Amino acid sequence: MQTRRFLRTGFLNILFLLGFLLLMFALGSHVLIGGEGSLKIILLALIVLVPSSICVLFYYLQDRREPEPVEYVVYAFLAGMAAASLGLIPLWELFYRVQDWIFVSSRSFLQGTFLVVAPLAAASLYAVVRYVFYPLKEFDEPVDGMVYGAVTGVGLAFVITIHHLVTRPDCTLFVIASVATSYTLIYSAVGSLIGYLLGQVKFRHKNLEAYALFSLLLGTLLLGVFYSVNDLIFLEAYAGAFFLSFGLGLAYALIVLAYGTWQMRRLTEADQHAKVVVCRRFDRLPSLLIVLFLVGAVFVSARGLKGQRFDIPEFGIHIYYPNSFSAFPFEDAFSSKVVSFDSMQMLFSCRGPENLPVNISIRTHPLESKPDRFDVVRYVEAAETESLSTRLISVGGIRGTRVAYSYLVEAQELDQVFPRLMQTYCDVIFRGDSALVFTYRAGAGYFEQGLSEYTKILKNLRWEDE
Repeated sequence: MQTRRFLRTGFLNILFLLGFLLLMFALGSHVLIGGEGSLKIILLALIVLVPSSICVLFYYLQDRREPEPVEYVVYAFLAGMAAASLGLIPLWELFYRVQDWIFVSSRSFLQGTFLVVAPLAAASLYAVVRYVFYPLKEFDEPVDGMVYGAVTGVGLAFVITIHHLVTRPDCTLFVIASVATSYTLIYSAVGSLIGYLLGQVKFRHKNLEAYALFSLLLGTLLLGVFYSVNDLIFLEAYAGAFFLSFGLGLAYALIVLAYGTWQMRRLTEADQHAKVVVCRRFDRLPSLLIVLFLVGAVFVSARGLKGQRFDIPEFGIHIYYPNSFSAFPFEDAFSSKVVSFDSMQMLFSCRGPENLPVNISIRTHPLESKPDRFDVVRYVEAAETESLSTRLISVGGIRGTRVAYSYLVEAQELDQVFPRLMQTYCDVIFRGDSALVFTYRAGAGYFEQGLSEYTKILKNLRWEDE
């Protein structure tokens, strides 16, 4: 009997979870997860499943009087997975394109976190608990809402964790375990609190609209603070950012978990309420708030995607620098955005594979005489080209000439045997008494990947006299 009571406290689950983290740190702090595509996803899923299973069991054991049917617990987990994979992540990644702008600055990060990422995640948790499990007959005691909400949160975190890690090249065993643990704890804790508030409506006859609104706002606040604690440290480049972020994020998640657990214990010791109120209609105010979340996120993401405006009077132009350029989509690449300009040049650059430069520059050249619009080879920077061709283009509504050429870069490292081939677009526009030269340069193997960013910059260029 004593052993059973100890198991139901959940302390053993938390100890096992901490032991899992220590084991992953001891065995896998430098062990990278290999494989590609589906193989890597399977390996990630197996590791993430460990804290997910521990957390589901933890909440299941808290329902001491009348545990939920196991199949309904599984349904809640699957419902959370479905909500993340079919709704939440497509909204984040495809519709709002959060990854293209949220990490540009601390300001954009906080706006994106509290106005896009956190509210949509809270709305997903609320929608599943409210419209899938709230009407069920099995939801027959106040604590059941917390169980369904927590397990739904675990399913949501399971998919989010895999999606977050699958494209990262630095997926060590400990990185996977730490991210999975903190995400699972916070999403399950927030889901349990949303379930707690809905349980108050069903069994205590509280005002549905008010409690539903509060659950959405509470979920947004708790998740927003978690992401701020977890990721803002990386953005600000603090020393020891990973362990500082992991420690604070885990501590915060455990505090929220402890509060939710205290509420579950309190509910299991209280009297049961046989009479319930089941509202099958859509909730007007919460639904309106979710719509406001979606619409507000459109404006925030549109502003983030717009980028930064630079005015260059010497060139007679202003230009928007797309924020998505700061996350260059190169495999095994590290990017270091450099934005600089003076009276003669403006440069956007990063580093691609093999540490070769990838840059977009704008230069001005004074004209001594009326130019021949097709005599543009003089603006080619390479002394010797491997190939060269020209064609007419339009930049900002003004006709110009594009010079496409390639050249060889000598080997810079001992293990390099052959020179590297660099490809370049040199776009020349004559305006007034100057020639504006727009140049995009990248290695032959990844030239096409960055070309879309160069095209964005040209499309966002505006002349000052327009």
